[in-house]
Amino acid sequence: MRRLPLVLVVAFIVTGCSSTGAPPSAKDLPALVATDEWAQETGWTRSTAPARTAPSRRWEINGDSYSVEGGVIVVSAGGQVRRIDPATGKAMWEVTVPGAPPKTSVSGGGGLFVLRGDSSGDSPFAVVLDPADGHEVWRNQGTEEIRGVTARGDLLMVEFAHEIRALDRATGVQRWRSSLATFAYEEAVQVYDASTVSFLDRVTGKPRWSAPASGPAAVNVMDDLVFLTGNGGGVVHDLATGDERWRIALPGMSEPWISPVDDTTSVISTNRQTVAVDKATGKRLWEAPGLAVVEHVDGVPRVVVRRSVSPREQEMIVYDARTGTPVVPATTVPTADRAVTASGLMYMRDFMDVTAVRVQDLKVQWTISDRDLTMAYLHPIDNGFVAYVDDDKGARILGYVG
Repeated sequence: MRRLPLVLVVAFIVTGCSSTGAPPSAKDLPALVATDEWAQETGWTRSTAPARTAPSRRWEINGDSYSVEGGVIVVSAGGQVRRIDPATGKAMWEVTVPGAPPKTSVSGGGGLFVLRGDSSGDSPFAVVLDPADGHEVWRNQGTEEIRGVTARGDLLMVEFAHEIRALDRATGVQRWRSSLATFAYEEAVQVYDASTVSFLDRVTGKPRWSAPASGPAAVNVMDDLVFLTGNGGGVVHDLATGDERWRIALPGMSEPWISPVDDTTSVISTNRQTVAVDKATGKRLWEAPGLAVVEHVDGVPRVVVRRSVSPREQEMIVYDARTGTPVVPATTVPTADRAVTASGLMYMRDFMDVTAVRVQDLKVQWTISDRDLTMAYLHPIDNGFVAYVDDDKGARILGYVG
């Protein structure tokens, strides 16, 4: 979620603000191969259609706040909430939410959007909206201040000052409550304090199992595994039972995360190092320096590892996920302050330049330059991306469409 200043929500066409760089024309490259990304809630999916040609800046919107989830764009200004057509910047629907404060914030998650009061402190105002047409799914009827609302599967997780309440998503009826920090997954609910990580039954809220945590720990849930890590190592548990599957030493790897590759392989990575392991045993299969992204390229698992080699360049290699054999050799591409991957393209922004690198062969699909993109946050959408910028012209959302 990014907050924008309170102004009227306006959409208009912008021309002459971006220019195309000099990489080969997309028509001279082999066709883009279908590529899927993994997410905890959806598994391996194709979230958006790739921008096959260099996108141009098509529209601009101002508002209190915005959220982009799975290519769906929602903008709020007070009680006015709009879903934006990514191709045109025009409103697909617009609703006025009764009782909204003068300034609001919107956030997305679990296929729903939450409109909350945006003030210096917490607010009791919270309304959950359906992105299909903007109708209300749930509204907080109490006066107790709310710190956050998140949709997770069939649950709404509502955070108050001293507890989390799990509500049935369809009815709003409370299922259970917890005094510990809580995060819901598809099969279970995680709660934690400074020394313990526990998993609860989603329906009843009753404990399933607990594991010790030596101070703050990162918790990754991947399919049927829970990866509990601290600095220097990690322990993998069975999600359903809590039984320990295996342990791994990770010297020098601070706050690593784990990603599935296929039924037999997982990848553990940080900004500096990537380790592929056997999912069943934890046996190390191969290692490479750099940060990894796991993709399914035309159904085949691939691991893309990138590392900086100079202030202006980075090296990328595509590996066979199981063997670690390079499938695409080391390729030098422009460095990136920020990067995001979607549907076979890695959108990499460096100052005012955005370069789209193809996951399948590491060739540059296109490059555009726009001074308004300096320090922008990028969100892929069908046929392009939206960028959040906050500069001397104010905070805005810019739509770039091919």
